[in-house]
Amino acid sequence: MFLLLFTGCEPKEDIAEPELVVEGWITSGGHPLVMLHKSISFNESFESVASLIEDKLVPFGKVTIDDGTQKVILTGRLDTNYIPPYRYSSVEIIGEEGKTYSLTAEYENIILTATTTIPPRAYFDSIQIEQKGENTDAMEMRAFISDAANSPKYYVLFYRALGTIQYYNTFLGVFDNSGAKEGILSIPIYYSVASGTIGQDKPVLFFKKGMDLEFMLTRVDKASYDFWKTFSAISVSSGSAFLPIHGKIISNVSGGKGYWCGYGSSSYIVKLRNDTTLIFDNDNTKTD
Repeated sequence: MFLLLFTGCEPKEDIAEPELVVEGWITSGGHPLVMLHKSISFNESFESVASLIEDKLVPFGKVTIDDGTQKVILTGRLDTNYIPPYRYSSVEIIGEEGKTYSLTAEYENIILTATTTIPPRAYFDSIQIEQKGENTDAMEMRAFISDAANSPKYYVLFYRALGTIQYYNTFLGVFDNSGAKEGILSIPIYYSVASGTIGQDKPVLFFKKGMDLEFMLTRVDKASYDFWKTFSAISVSSGSAFLPIHGKIISNVSGGKGYWCGYGSSSYIVKLRNDTTLIFDNDNTKTD
């Protein structure tokens, strides 16, 4: 997200004053994690991505989380597993389904605020895995979710390679339950546009045979869904030279840019080896 949060939608002659950006989340059973940085202008010059990240980093902000019973100031520390490489967190707050969490981020004379809730967790019933032909290592995946209730539900699907920390949202991995048939949602699982196009002539839609992955299926509230839906659309557009970034990312942050999301989450380890159908016992599912 760091490189997509620009201060404007079109190039301008004058460089706009940078805004404060917050990227933060809290999962069911997990601790809050927040990153702060300054926004980037389209026509801003820089020597390297590393120098840009260093210039935009906000390591001395004040981040407070209020869960309705206590207010906790998060502790900041260097963490090169993330971009930007500095995060704020605290073990004093643990995410609980159904609770509301308010965030306040302060830096110099800027104050950002946001509120999110953690919905009940989402679960996969199964994932079908099939190799796309004998002469390819592309693995096609489709997941199934029981979703019999008629009330609106919102989901975001993330993944990471085992042994790494950073999650990416999958391509077309922001969806609701409006497409459920007979109480079952059927969802294709595609590679992240951002990570799948690096060094490639065209987007890579499928994960490859031999990959060891962890998928995190999350349920989110409507505000978080609106953020990820618009962010994902802009991410797709930014991957093409013929589709420059236009439009506005819907955000639940007041006073700046970014997002603060609660995730009702369940995590699944998937090792891509052969055609198979994984059936999950959700009572024993690894959750974050």
